[in-house]
Amino acid sequence: MNMKNSILNILCLAGLLTACSGSDDRLPVVEEGYAAVRFTASQAVGGQTKAGAGTDGLTANGHVAVYAWQGKAPAEAEKYAYSNSYTFHLENNTCNLVPLSGEMKLPVGEGYNFYALSSNDASLLAPAMETGNRTVTLQNGVDYLMAVSSSHKVEGSAGSPIPLTFRHIATRVVLTVKPAGTDGYVSATGLTASIAPIDSTGSYIDLSKTWNAGTHNDMIYWRAGTDVTGGTPLDKANGQVKAASKTQGSDTEFTVSFILLPVAGKAQIPLQFDFTGIQFTVSGTPANKRYSAVLTAPDGGLKGGSEYKITAQISRKAVTFNTSLLQNPWTSGEGIGVDEVIEVDPK
Repeated sequence: MNMKNSILNILCLAGLLTACSGSDDRLPVVEEGYAAVRFTASQAVGGQTKAGAGTDGLTANGHVAVYAWQGKAPAEAEKYAYSNSYTFHLENNTCNLVPLSGEMKLPVGEGYNFYALSSNDASLLAPAMETGNRTVTLQNGVDYLMAVSSSHKVEGSAGSPIPLTFRHIATRVVLTVKPAGTDGYVSATGLTASIAPIDSTGSYIDLSKTWNAGTHNDMIYWRAGTDVTGGTPLDKANGQVKAASKTQGSDTEFTVSFILLPVAGKAQIPLQFDFTGIQFTVSGTPANKRYSAVLTAPDGGLKGGSEYKITAQISRKAVTFNTSLLQNPWTSGEGIGVDEVIEVDPK
C-alpha cells in the first residue's frame, strides 16, 4: 500500500512539474547561443559625412526599422535574416533605439550588416521591405532617414551598442517669401504656400545601392524601367499646403518648407502662394491675393538628401525668384529654374 501511494505521489509531482514548465508563451525563453543587440542613433551633419553630437534632427518616438543581413549585402533575392521595430528615445542629449517588443537577438559569433530606415515621425511606421532590397511605395512629406552599419560580429557577452548615423534621403525645399524691391508689398497678415505632389507610383528605397560615409548617393528610385531617379510632379499645387511662418524680426518676410520625393530632371513643379491681408501701400486696403508659379528642376533633378533654398520676391503683379542655391547639411545641389509666373487674382 505504501508502495502504491509512493508511485501516485511521484506521478502527481511529475504532472505538476510538467504544468509549470510547459509551453506557456508568456514565460521568458532564454535561447542559448544568442545575444541581444542594441543600437544608438545620431543625425548626420556637415554634408552628411559624419555623426553629429546630440539628437538634433531626430524626432522623439519616431519609428525605426532595423534589418540585419548575415554576412551579405541586400539583393533582390537576399532577404534580411533578422529585423526589429524601434522608436527614437531622446534623453540627456543622446538617442537610443527602444524596441517596440523584445530586443533583437542574433546568433553569437556571426557577422552582420545592419540597415536602418526611419520615418522620423511618431505617427508613421518606417518603410517595410517588399523584396530583398526594395521597400514598399513611399510618400511625399516624409523625412525618410537611413543608416548603415556594416561588419559587426555578435559577441556572447553584452557588448557596446551599435551606433547608427542617420541621413536624410528625401528632398527638402525651403521657400523664403518677401517683398520685391520695387512695388513690393508693405505688409501681410499671413501666407499659405502650396506645392504639387510628386507622383510616388513605383517609388522605393534601394538598400543595395552604394552607401558611403563620405559621399552622398541616391537611395530613392522609381520602377519605371528607366534610369530616372526622380518622380514627375502632378499638375496641381495641392500636395502639401502649409501656413508660412514670419521670419523672426521681420513683419513682411515669410518662410515655409516642404519635404518631397526626389524630382526628375527638367520636371515642372506647380507652386502657389495665398496671401491674406496683403497691402502694397501704407494706406491701402488689405486684400487676399493669390500667385502661382511653376518651378523647373535642373537637368539633374532635385536630389534626395539635398535641400534647395529659394527666395520669392513679391510685387503687385509678379513673382520673381532668386534661384541661387544656399547649401545646408542636407547636402548641396543645383539651382532651380522658374517658368510661368502667374498672378491669379490681380487687384
